Amino acid sequence: MNNDNKFLKTYQYALVLGAVTLVGAIAVYFLAIAPLYKKTQAAGIELTTKEQKYDDLVAKKKKLDGLKDREAELKKQAEMVSNALPKQEEVGRMFIQLDALAKSSNGSLRSVSKSTAAAADANASLSATGITKTTYTLPLSLPTYYDLKNFIANSDQALRLFSINDISIAATDAGAMTVNLTANAYTRN
Repeated sequence: MNNDNKFLKTYQYALVLGAVTLVGAIAVYFLAIAPLYKKTQAAGIELTTKEQKYDDLVAKKKKLDGLKDREAELKKQAEMVSNALPKQEEVGRMFIQLDALAKSSNGSLRSVSKSTAAAADANASLSATGITKTTYTLPLSLPTYYDLKNFIANSDQALRLFSINDISIAATDAGAMTVNLTANAYTRN
């Protein structure tokens, strides 16, 4: 019986040890592993969220850098527009510019004068936008029709913004042309 008692005691110890191990494992799981797993999972979600925020911030920084580059480009364009639309009437500079255009077309510009045919109501509608329109009369001497065509074609590359309204052409017996242009020039208020 002694052997049976020993076996029974060993079995009881093993059973108690197994129960304690099982309870300990469950306790370790619920008290240590489960909270640690939840913390790890929460940290992973937080890390993913922070990575997304970081990626968004990097994308915004790239956009800002692009906008800074665009700002420099726009400042250059604004300077070009400012040069195209001066703040005040500059008849002298207009004359120099148009004379250079005429010379590049084998002609000459005899003068530039303000035309009296400018309508006051047309100017008033532009003034609301901060732009004033002034009409000029430009008498040109050009050798041929092709030189006139060249002058008109090159006028869109001028530094000052102007538009040609009216053209009157007279030709001499020798074939030389006298051209009177009426052009609008624009200035900022």
